[in-house]
Amino acid sequence: MASEWTQYDAKVVGTGSLGTRFKIKADEPDSSAKTVKIYWEAWLTANPAAGYYDAAEGTPCDLFLGQNQVYNKRTVFDLRNGLSEQKIAEGSHTVSYSEAPNGSITFSWTFDGRAYWDQIKQPTIISGKFQLPELTVDYTPTTDKAEYMLGEPVIITTNAPSAEYTHDISYLSQGKTQTDIQKGVTDRVQWTVPEDEVLQAPTTTFFNLTIKVDANKDGKVLFSKSLTIKVNIPEDVKPKLKYLFAFERNEKVKELGMKLGTHLRLISKVRVSFNSRELAKGTSISKAIVRIKEKPEYTLYSDDIKEFFLPPLPFPETGIEEITLQGAIVDSRGRMSEWIERKIKVLAYSPPTIGAITPIRSGDTVLMKRNWSVSSIEPEGPGSEKNTATLSFFVRPQGGEWTENTGANATALSGKDSEATLLGTFPGNAYFEVKVRLSDKLATVEAGPFNVPTEGFPVSVSSNNKVGINKLVDKNGAQVQIRGAGDVMELDSDTFPALIFKRTGKDVAKMGVIHQWAVDNLAFIFQNYMSNTWFRIGKDFVVNGRIVAYDTPLDHGKTNKSLDNVPSGFNRIQDGSPKKEEHWSLSQTWLSASGAEGFQIAWMPVKNDAVLYRRTKKGGVWKPWKEF
Repeated sequence: MASEWTQYDAKVVGTGSLGTRFKIKADEPDSSAKTVKIYWEAWLTANPAAGYYDAAEGTPCDLFLGQNQVYNKRTVFDLRNGLSEQKIAEGSHTVSYSEAPNGSITFSWTFDGRAYWDQIKQPTIISGKFQLPELTVDYTPTTDKAEYMLGEPVIITTNAPSAEYTHDISYLSQGKTQTDIQKGVTDRVQWTVPEDEVLQAPTTTFFNLTIKVDANKDGKVLFSKSLTIKVNIPEDVKPKLKYLFAFERNEKVKELGMKLGTHLRLISKVRVSFNSRELAKGTSISKAIVRIKEKPEYTLYSDDIKEFFLPPLPFPETGIEEITLQGAIVDSRGRMSEWIERKIKVLAYSPPTIGAITPIRSGDTVLMKRNWSVSSIEPEGPGSEKNTATLSFFVRPQGGEWTENTGANATALSGKDSEATLLGTFPGNAYFEVKVRLSDKLATVEAGPFNVPTEGFPVSVSSNNKVGINKLVDKNGAQVQIRGAGDVMELDSDTFPALIFKRTGKDVAKMGVIHQWAVDNLAFIFQNYMSNTWFRIGKDFVVNGRIVAYDTPLDHGKTNKSLDNVPSGFNRIQDGSPKKEEHWSLSQTWLSASGAEGFQIAWMPVKNDAVLYRRTKKGGVWKPWKEF
């Protein structure tokens, strides 16, 4: 620390009121160079009332600092005109502490007035010792390493130049509270970071620790310096698990009464429980992991360790498979526990399956050909069956209420093409429907309804003049009703096979292979008699050599028409896919006066560019499209 001015005064003998003054001070020491810069000033003082003083030619003066003469010259002064003091010399000098025993340096200022006035018989000298500021030794405490493992000793070295310096060493506990390590240390101290300091690092595998060193000398604190070390948490500081359990949580599976640790393919709901877990100090659980040892692709993660459920297990397809569940937890530092294991058994299981169900009429009786299967569940091998099957049949007249018909019921686990006759009679001129229900102890499925065929009718006519071909006509159905399997209608001609459309007795349009060109070129043609134009129906959609997609008045633009509401003619429609792709259809529609009944023929490339489709309208509702 820099010092203030120190002042010394003396009278010049023989002058009465003339005196000399010397001032000295020190700058801040240079600790590294061990030097200090000294500043000095020399003054003359006088009483103006007693006379005046001046020396135009100068008076010899000199200054010694220690052994060094730092000033020596004739000095001019002028104390006339009422001046009472005047600075006559000043300067600075750098002093080495090696030249200053006990931290002080001698000085001697000489003002020799004999050359100025013969009454002065001797020089005036001001001398003494000037105490230099205390030199603070600059040194930095260190640790033996920058990085430690928790539990490893830390050696703190003061690096003090001598035993005169003592040190109070502390650290910031958990980054906040200053806690002593040791006081009065001169050389070094060995210290181990307390284990509780891991609380600083709940989410990382290391933490930084601040060590503070206060240097003292003669009861004064010279400086305080801080050191930072990195402390790593050992890899074995991680969570621990002791037990892993697996519990069945599907109530229906539990009701089967199987042993603990036995589960079913696809349907079991397996809850995994972690017991007796121990977390590393300062951490929390981040997530839990469960995997199947034999099938590593089944690895699951969960943030909720209390409710950890496995997904439905898609194995085995047959028999029993033993698998090993492995569980672990991960803490907030990302450290994972060791795997613990639990073996479980998984039995093959599939939901009940109803196969082909075929009603076969024989007069007034109906024979049911049945196919079904229910999974066998034998956890302890043959003879330990836990499952049952119930095959049930329900019958109704068309539009009526369902009633159970026990004639074809069964309880066997499976049946292939087995036959049983329904109870009761079924008149051949009436419509009936059958549905099937199959249940085991875990699930229920249904199939149907299946139509019970009426007796064969080549042609039938209803009271409202509707026609059935190869079926008993339904008076509520379409005007023309056809039943058949596979090809239900054939156009055969020695000339050109075609469908002719009429209205009020006049030909409106013709569709088919309607002239030789079409025969030769395997082209399907639609001819409109009203406009006397024809359309070659092919991949290019050509009308008289032009693309029909851009040359028809029935273009509905971007309207989202569906195949259920297009009118007669060519129609541009959009499908229901996300891409909203555009397609074309060609259709012809016949409707009753009320519009509630109708018949429609259409060619729809969006479905199949090689097939014509037909459908009927009944009760104001279009039936599904069927292929010709």
